[in-house]
Amino acid sequence: MSQVAHSDSNPPTSFAQRAESPSGDIAELTYESLDDPKRLCAAIGAVRRDDAGAIATFFGTTRDNFQGKRVTRLEYQAYTPLAIKTMLKILAE
Repeated sequence: MSQVAHSDSNPPTSFAQRAESPSGDIAELTYESLDDPKRLCAAIGAVRRDDAGAIATFFGTTRDNFQGKRVTRLEYQAYTPLAIKTMLKILAE
């Protein structure tokens, strides 16, 4: 399991981490923007395997307004150890 220290913009519990399951599946939590198609392709390429039946990604967007107010930015955070543990549990199912 590898991890990257948090940045000033992410709380200490929100850090990038990558883990591999006993069967070789990869779970990765990142805070890098995937807006650039090259980064998205690189992320998919990092987990692509000939014996894999599918690759699931989440690519979220947001509206430019919420309840009549302009949305100027979003901040995401996660408790990384639990997020990785949950992803590995899903991979094991």
